[in-house]
Amino acid sequence: MKYICTLILSLCITTFSYATIHIVTAGCCAYTPSELEVSCGDTVRFQWLDHTHPTVSETAAWSTFTLDEPTPEFDVVLSDEGTYAYYCSNHGAPGGIGMSGTITVTCAPPPSCDIPTGLNAVNITTTTAKILWTAVPGATQYLLQYRKLGALGWKPKQAFGPSKKINKLKPNTTYEYEVQAVCPSGSSEFSAISTFTTLPMRMGDAGSDMLMDIYPNPNSGEFTLNLANLEAGELSIRVYDIDGKEVYHETMQVTAGTLTKKIILPAGYKGLEYIVISNNGHTATRTISVQ
Repeated sequence: MKYICTLILSLCITTFSYATIHIVTAGCCAYTPSELEVSCGDTVRFQWLDHTHPTVSETAAWSTFTLDEPTPEFDVVLSDEGTYAYYCSNHGAPGGIGMSGTITVTCAPPPSCDIPTGLNAVNITTTTAKILWTAVPGATQYLLQYRKLGALGWKPKQAFGPSKKINKLKPNTTYEYEVQAVCPSGSSEFSAISTFTTLPMRMGDAGSDMLMDIYPNPNSGEFTLNLANLEAGELSIRVYDIDGKEVYHETMQVTAGTLTKKIILPAGYKGLEYIVISNNGHTATRTISVQ
């Protein structure tokens, strides 16, 4: 039975190799080819033809192995770049004397992970924005970081495609952001920093004299709404959380003039809420702080 030993650097183990296999024959008294160029991870298979050939690595890249009839093959796998000289101690000597050879190993650089480009903020509202960028070839995911202009810490968001929506932003606030690509070979540098500004809260439509007062504010989810200069017709009261989810809605018919109404929000909502009043097509919006 033939015995095949695979050597990875200086470790001799039995294994299977799926890289390119290069054959070097050992006969009296030469290795053929004596000069061999391979890529990192390729297999160099020494094959015995005749006589006995103890094969010595001049750089100790492998332990000496002997090619003979009982051991007709031996595999060497070199994973580092460089030139590895060797010789047969029976028929040669170090320095390329007699039966000797060299293996030159080169490693291709890993594919680069490009920095994302084409950054753009779209669909900007008072509390949200969608960030777009050009897809990076080979990227498996991306890291988007954003923060208020002038803040120190970044808020990270993971994305698996060239876009990501950011929620829970503050109205009329400038944010800066950057994107990094993540590839199997490693991560890119972050892109150049870009900025966007959320929309301001709209306090009232042009042409409307409607006035709104909320007391108390901040509150615990219960507050009194005072409205003035209403027009006769339909009145809609809506409250949204910071993610844009509606948490309260009431519609009624009103007469011209004023209205005082107590509002009780569902339990569990805390933070910034937004109340939107609509009266005959006119709207007014205010921020509520629920504590």
